[in-house]
Amino acid sequence: MALRFPTFVVIGAAKSGSTSLYYYLKQHPQIFMSPVKEPRFVALEGHALDFRGPGDKRVRETTVTTLEGYQRLFDGVRDERAAGEASVLYLHHPDAAVSIARYVPDVKLIALLRDPSERAYSAFLYHTRDGHEPLATFEEALDDEARRLAAGWYHGWGYRDFGFYHRHLSRYFGRFDADRIRVYLTEDLDRAPHQLVEVGARRSIRTAQSRWTKPAEHLPCGYIAKSTDRDRFVLVANCSSSRRGAIMP
Repeated sequence: MALRFPTFVVIGAAKSGSTSLYYYLKQHPQIFMSPVKEPRFVALEGHALDFRGPGDKRVRETTVTTLEGYQRLFDGVRDERAAGEASVLYLHHPDAAVSIARYVPDVKLIALLRDPSERAYSAFLYHTRDGHEPLATFEEALDDEARRLAAGWYHGWGYRDFGFYHRHLSRYFGRFDADRIRVYLTEDLDRAPHQLVEVGARRSIRTAQSRWTKPAEHLPCGYIAKSTDRDRFVLVANCSSSRRGAIMP
């Protein structure tokens, strides 16, 4: 019988390499990837999708909001040993972890993180390239972020807010066993993409013994973005060589 739910999910972060990882995994002969990247179902199920920002029409057109529509994404599963999807909104959205736990409590989760300042600026350039960013400078866009989100612009306009990884990942560590979550850095994908994809594929196909402990004040490895008095990013590198070994099996 074909799988009707994913066995693993790439949850983000946006502008951190998730699209590359999606297409790499899609080429693996034992992995089925949803034909739609960014279905966003578990974050936006049943929502009206009345996002009001420039270019938000494409979010409305591509988001899957019904259970039936989401399950149809996996109708193509045949003999693959794992099925996955990638939606970067899941890391950021407060409802996503709850919904994933409800529908697929045994799922495996992959997060790919990037320096949050670089990630935010990349998102700004992305919207600027597509002609949707109305302001000329990154600083102006950051200053306008709270107003935009309050006015109903899509979550992806949260250049700053998407980068608070500790807050976002804590929701997942609070609901899933740590051995079901893997956190990588964009630098891992850039430096050794084949190694990261093989590791990700193995974890997606079988449950590996984790060497993590559940984090208390910080992540096992990565960057934490903290707000300063000027409400800008301070990066705290929390990734010694010994702790980095806890990520890569």
